[in-house]
Amino acid sequence: MSMRRRAAVCLISLCLAAACGSNPVSGTPSPSPAPGPQIITLVDPAGHASIVDQGHYGLFAVITPSAIWATGSDRPGLNDVQRIDPVTRSVTDWFQPSRGVALPIGVDAVGAPIVAVGTQTSSGAISATEIDIVPAAATGAGARGFYTIYADAAHPLTIVGWPILSSGALWLETDRGLLAAQGHDRLALVSAHSGFISGGCL
Repeated sequence: MSMRRRAAVCLISLCLAAACGSNPVSGTPSPSPAPGPQIITLVDPAGHASIVDQGHYGLFAVITPSAIWATGSDRPGLNDVQRIDPVTRSVTDWFQPSRGVALPIGVDAVGAPIVAVGTQTSSGAISATEIDIVPAAATGAGARGFYTIYADAAHPLTIVGWPILSSGALWLETDRGLLAAQGHDRLALVSAHSGFISGGCL
């Protein structure tokens, strides 16, 4: 295993801890129920630490070895999902819906971000009226090239935990139950039971 890949694994564990609303200076819980700006730190196997990114908002920050997906803080409304390169630390505007809060909640089988669009609750969770898979940058009016796998303004979904990929399908737990989709098909309810997905298919 290469040094870069081992360092990326450390980055994943640290970012999940940072994305839960801790104070980026003291590490103590934030007094606000919805998290504020995060600091993402890369720690290599030798213990050397460096800041990869800071200042992004949102309950969710999605980390892969090749990209960090987070919501930008430089525009009001938290509606600009950005791609951060963990090596060069460059930031690319990736997805901006026409309305609503946009938060990355996971990635699909090819590493494209899965973005929930809706409103952020007082606990910081996302109540989504739309869920999109965005394989290429799609910003600005009339942007195309993304796939909508859920859209229902009358029946928003409160996302529960992280989506997982298993048995060729995307599985997502919500307050309405367990949903699944294959490829870029629409999400369909497969169980009314609501809880946390504990693992893939056996």
